[in-house]
Amino acid sequence: MVTASSYKPRLFDLWLADDPMLVDRRKAGLPQVWVEALPDQIVVRPVTCDALGVWHATRDLKMLRE
Repeated sequence: MVTASSYKPRLFDLWLADDPMLVDRRKAGLPQVWVEALPDQIVVRPVTCDALGVWHATRDLKMLRE
């Protein structure tokens, strides 16, 4: 859940591209209908690891004013 002053609270999903469940579904050629059905709510993002071993994923969010 994301909250910000003067904006409505929003609940977002963030799926990581290297999630074993997603990788297995892609390899099996299975559709990822939950991602396609809710493109504004569910986003699959790549994950990177920096030189210090910290993992990162980013996502842009669209917030709605109250």
